[in-house]
Amino acid sequence: RVGMGTISADHMAGGYATAKAAEKPKPRKDELRPLFLYFADVSEADLAKVAAAETKSEVRKLLQELMKIDQPEGLKAEILVDMHYHNYSFCVSSGFPPEKTDRK
Repeated sequence: RVGMGTISADHMAGGYATAKAAEKPKPRKDELRPLFLYFADVSEADLAKVAAAETKSEVRKLLQELMKIDQPEGLKAEILVDMHYHNYSFCVSSGFPPEKTDRK
């Protein structure tokens, strides 16, 4: 017993009691849309250019252009470029195919 009532295993998540989620109606087929938009922000050809870059500096410069980071030089711009670089680097080191690498 926990608190004012008995908690079943269905209501436990990670050791904490949770309220039972309200049942949501399933969307109709005509309401469904793709979960991922492949190559929505960066084209496959642009991603190939990034993959062909030989240095970290080249990759960062290309990502800055492709992700349209138009901040003036400074800490904010560096943080944005770093975020995209590390995201791309993670995708490559994890062996993700190109269509899973293009995320904004």
